[in-house]
Amino acid sequence: MEQKQPRDTQGGFIHIPYLPEQAAQHPNQPSMALDTIVNGLVVTIETTIAATSADIVEAGGEIS
Repeated sequence: MEQKQPRDTQGGFIHIPYLPEQAAQHPNQPSMALDTIVNGLVVTIETTIAATSADIVEAGGEIS
C-alpha cells in the first residue's frame, strides 16, 4: 500500500513485562509490580507530551 501524504503521527513500542503473579506461571520470565508499570507509563506519556518535535535518531539501541 502506497502512502500518499506524510503523517505527523509518531509511534513507538513499550514492552510490558508479566505481573509477578503471571510470571509465577512462566519460569525465568521478567516481571514487574503493577504500580511500577503504571508509574513508568505515566512518566513516559508525560515526557512524550512535553518533548520537543525533534527526535533522537536511534538504531539498534544505540544513540547515533
